[in-house]
Formats: sequence, C-alpha cells, structure tokens
Amino acid sequence: MGHSNSTYVMVGAVCAVWALSQPVRRSGAASANASHQATSGLDTVTHAPGFDVAVVPTLMGFTVDSITLSYVVTVVPTARDSLTSFTVDAPGVLHVQAPTGVAGWWTSMSWHTRPTAGWGVDSAFVAPGLSTPALTYAARGAVDIVQYWAEVDAPPDTVDTVLASDSIPTPPSADTVITLRGATGLTVGVGPMPADLSPDGLAARLANLVTRACGLGWVDDQGVCKSLSVKAKPDSGTLGALLHELDAQRGKHVSEAAYILLSANARSLLSRM
Repeated sequence: MGHSNSTYVMVGAVCAVWALSQPVRRSGAASANASHQATSGLDTVTHAPGFDVAVVPTLMGFTVDSITLSYVVTVVPTARDSLTSFTVDAPGVLHVQAPTGVAGWWTSMSWHTRPTAGWGVDSAFVAPGLSTPALTYAARGAVDIVQYWAEVDAPPDTVDTVLASDSIPTPPSADTVITLRGATGLTVGVGPMPADLSPDGLAARLANLVTRACGLGWVDDQGVCKSLSVKAKPDSGTLGALLHELDAQRGKHVSEAAYILLSANARSLLSRM
C-alpha cells in the first residue's frame, strides 16, 4: 500500500495525541517507532517481526437496527510479544462492551474522529499461546470485511512528553490514521450500509464478497468458490442453495469469518426480495 510523505511526517504526532486521548493507556502503548499504518478505505495486512494473532469472530445478533459481533483473539504460540489491545474499524459503532468477569480491560469507540471498536488491557497482557476473552460490540451497517489492529506491548518511552505539545500542529488527516506497533489484518465486522439496497445491487455486492473471501483464503477450495459465486443472484431458490452450501462447508472449506460474511449478506438480500 502506498503512503504520501505527509503520512510519515505526522505519525509521531498521531501517536502522542492518541495517547493523551486514552488516559488508561501506558505511555509506551503507542510507539513512536510504529510499524503499521492504515488509511480509511485501504486494506492492509502486515505483521511485526515475531508477532501474529488469530482472530475468530462470532455473530451474536442481527437485526434491522444493529449487528452485534464478538471476537476471540489468540496470540500465536511462537510470538515474542504479548497483546495489549485489539481494534477494528466500525463506522456505525453503537456500543463496545468490556469483557465480562475480567478486570483491567478498557474499551474505546473511536481513534480520534475515526469510529472504531477497541479493547485493551493495562496489565496481565495476553501472552503467546493465550486468548482474549470475548470482545463484543454493536454497530449499525452491513456485515463486511473490515481492518483490525492488534497492538503489542512496547517498552516505556518519552514520546508522550516529548511530542504532546500545543506547539506541534496536528493535520486534520491525523484523526483518521491508525498507527500501532503489532499486526494488522482483515476480519469480518460491521461496515457502512450499502448505497444500493436494490436486490440487484445487493446481489452484486454478495458476489463481490464471495470473490474477496476466496481471495483472502477464507474459502479455500476453488470449486466451492465457483459454486458460491454462481449462486449469488437475486433469486430466492438460488440463495437458499447458497445458504445450504455454506452450512455444509462451514468449518471445512468455509471459515467462520466467511460463513458469517456470506450468510448474513445472503439473508439480507433475501429479506429485500
């Protein structure tokens, strides 16, 4: 992914200003030497050396007013760092729930002016081989593919006191740039409501999501990909067959992320026919 020169210039200021806006964070949580950046509308999948996570989503609720999703994030056993926070893009975020029965976790509904769902812990970080509790949020919109950021523990530094000055200008675009040290990737989440809600428009969107899910490896068999693609049409019988195939391939050639993504959008299309 390409970045303008201005993006790199403002990275340090973004880290400092965000750290001040999150009073529960430690001073080293947002590193001046951040290795990952993403700008709204662009997909990024990158990993810090020696760190990765597995993200397993669960669709908790689906109504005309909101969608509720949760994630369990597992740090790979071979990682050299621990997880301190997890954030997903959520343009229509309504509520972010702190993990129940677990002390020390905080939540956030934005990164500056960029709507997100975020969870973090200030101590008892999630070590390699361990998993977070369920991280749940609700939002308005449509089930979609969204960006996530998994942050690792960073050694304390002086970035907050050095850069947190009223004399340092913060470009407006800094409010939408997310910079964290750790891993970024894609998962299923709640994106914007489609502009075209006609059956034909939603069918075209579903077909595109099938293509993207296959490209990401969320559906790992080309025969299944082709079969799902030809069924992504504004026809109740064909959509019923698509949902049946998703049920049959769930946990086999269709990952949980792909199952949630495609079945939810197929049902949305059925509801508008």
